[in-house]
Amino acid sequence: MSIFIVSVALIPLMGLIPVGLKNAQISSEETHAVHLLSAVVQDLKYTKSSSEKSYLFKIDQTPYRTVKEGTVNRVWIDSFWNVYSQKKTNGMYYELEWVYTQVPDINSFLPVIGRFTVKWPPPKKSENNSNKAGEVSVLIAFKKAA
Repeated sequence: MSIFIVSVALIPLMGLIPVGLKNAQISSEETHAVHLLSAVVQDLKYTKSSSEKSYLFKIDQTPYRTVKEGTVNRVWIDSFWNVYSQKKTNGMYYELEWVYTQVPDINSFLPVIGRFTVKWPPPKKSENNSNKAGEVSVLIAFKKAA
């Protein structure tokens, strides 16, 4: 009788383990994307206005050198933070998309404003990923260089 009671209690709990593991993997993918987005924004914020490319990711459309608003820029970044200008077909890649929504003229005191989005596709089916697509986005104001 006691074996029956224990088995009735443990079987549903054992069924929750795969759900918990999948949720942990989704959370891990989201956290990695947020860290990547934060690193890109910090890379752009601390790039000198005279630099043609950002220091870490070598992004050439820095907020201090852009003159046109509304242009969508896109690069792909792998899990080792290598940047590619074209999408690769093998491996897990994050898509970084950004657009500067406000680019004031040179005499203005207004900041440059940009929307940055990191998207990740569902990776190839495997037991090591959640097979879920997602995105994180942030709106950032870059102060004018002095």
